[in-house]
Amino acid sequence: MSSVKSSEHMEKSMSPRKSRCPIKLKAFLFCLIASLTPQLHAMQNSGGSLTVIEGPMFAGKTEELLRKAKTLETIGGKKVLLVKTTVDDRGGEGKESIVIGHDGTERAAFLVGNSEGGFSAIIRKVIEDNIDAVIFDEGQFFFDENCPPDKFIETVGRLVQMGKIVIVACLDFDFRPLPFTITATLRSIPGAIIMTLPAICERCGGMATYTQRLVDGKPAKFNDPTRRIGGKECYEPRCKNCHEAAKHCSSDDLLVGNLFDQVN
Repeated sequence: MSSVKSSEHMEKSMSPRKSRCPIKLKAFLFCLIASLTPQLHAMQNSGGSLTVIEGPMFAGKTEELLRKAKTLETIGGKKVLLVKTTVDDRGGEGKESIVIGHDGTERAAFLVGNSEGGFSAIIRKVIEDNIDAVIFDEGQFFFDENCPPDKFIETVGRLVQMGKIVIVACLDFDFRPLPFTITATLRSIPGAIIMTLPAICERCGGMATYTQRLVDGKPAKFNDPTRRIGGKECYEPRCKNCHEAAKHCSSDDLLVGNLFDQVN
């Protein structure tokens, strides 16, 4: 009997997850994508490409990113630039400009701040060093209060228009779970190659597609900040049955004007 229940649990955990995107958030994403439509058409007609590696935490996104970087260099003969945002400080002191996978794999990265100046520096380096492929780790982190998500998306679009191979690894949903603006927009670009990687559920061992944020061992509240840098001390991969969704705040908190603070 227990084995039957276990198999049923596994089937449920592997079934497609339903979208929990609020209507006003969908409207916001639609307007953002519409504003970028001319650029998206130009991207389609360029010689560049965009690959989005998405999934929950501990799915191996960074490891896959580093593997692709090595393959592009050793087999493709490409000149690769790995980019990391200053927001991601998980490496600790002395590791600020190093991208580290959960398996311990490391690679030096070009460190930039989330600003127009930082994104312009990427374009300059690509031109000056004749870079073929630009790879971004933790794409969902490339924004802050003074630099909204569309600035990063525009930078990605420009690189693709320049004929570059662009690969972005990013979380698809936050802990609530609501979609990250950057990821949702990038994955909607026509012609983008989407790789969705699952993790292993920390509770049941099933296929995990959610990220559980824990505060003192309990699920985080809906109004908690979207961005909290951390690892196993505060995050777990969960399947849809084991994930405990954060309780929604009032409808006023989901107005488009508040999306940047409440979502990303």
